[in-house]
Amino acid sequence: MTKEKNPRHEDAGAKYSFTIITARNPARLTKTMTLKEDGQVEKASGGQLLRGHAEVWTAESLNDFAEVLASLGHDQALTYGRPAADSVRIVTKKAYQRAGSPDNLVPRDNEHFQFPTSGGVFFIDYDPEDGTTSKGADEVYTALCAAVPGLQDKGHIRWLSSSSNIVNMVSGEDLTGERGRRFYFFTTNASDIPRAGAALITYLWAAGYGYIKVSKAGALLERTIVDGVVWQPERLDFAAGAYCVKPLEQQRGAPSVVGGPPLDTRRDIPDPPTEIVRLAEQNKAAAKAAIRPEAEAAKIRFIETRASEMEAQSGGILSNTGKQCAAP
Repeated sequence: MTKEKNPRHEDAGAKYSFTIITARNPARLTKTMTLKEDGQVEKASGGQLLRGHAEVWTAESLNDFAEVLASLGHDQALTYGRPAADSVRIVTKKAYQRAGSPDNLVPRDNEHFQFPTSGGVFFIDYDPEDGTTSKGADEVYTALCAAVPGLQDKGHIRWLSSSSNIVNMVSGEDLTGERGRRFYFFTTNASDIPRAGAALITYLWAAGYGYIKVSKAGALLERTIVDGVVWQPERLDFAAGAYCVKPLEQQRGAPSVVGGPPLDTRRDIPDPPTEIVRLAEQNKAAAKAAIRPEAEAAKIRFIETRASEMEAQSGGILSNTGKQCAAP
């Protein structure tokens, strides 16, 4: 994609900025989907960005931005923070330091990417809880508005996740169905995005849309219906979708635009009042208490598995040593 493909790129009237990252190494950033022998989809993560190019773009309308989303290649991703320069090469932090920290190179980190104080994009990423059916777009939006009424009737874009609707073109079977969903709001002051995101998470917990995920090691991980770590200026949004190896093809459709005004996050997602914070903490405590027995069982399994792995790696030395120490 080049500037010329978006005639509004240099338009002084454009209000909402975002950054397109185009990879040079690796050649592909998005996840890859292949068909396994058992007829199921195998997913491989995209490559880690080592070298590339960052270019700041602007859009006047949600329709403009929807066109950009739909045109992204598998070598591209977005960030909603921006580097100081409108166009700059991306390298790793080590390569940047070895080069002497020149102005024409930057690493993709929160020191060199910042949310602008002007208009930008507030990205919300919905992923269904493990083992549950994915909610429809209207259902997710209703939940968001129930937690934060200021989101009601605001303009936004809806699109399915990059893992959705992977179809076997031989059998015609949709092997993944609808997975997660993405929502994109324009916001008048993008620098407020981290605060607004943290506030949204608190409101969701208070409204009953939080849950606890148990890690393999038995840790209690706080989650809500939206991803709480996307609101970092350097964070990549792999909006381009999956790279599918034939006979697979992704058929998630085009981004859908819902008209309405942009967000003023300070007004529309204000800091949660004391009673909301208290309710959110109460709901977290209750959710943790309910799932603690499962977490304890997971912790025991993890310890036993690690002990078995360590013993196998030592060739039985650890086990034999223990027996020798126990002998009279």
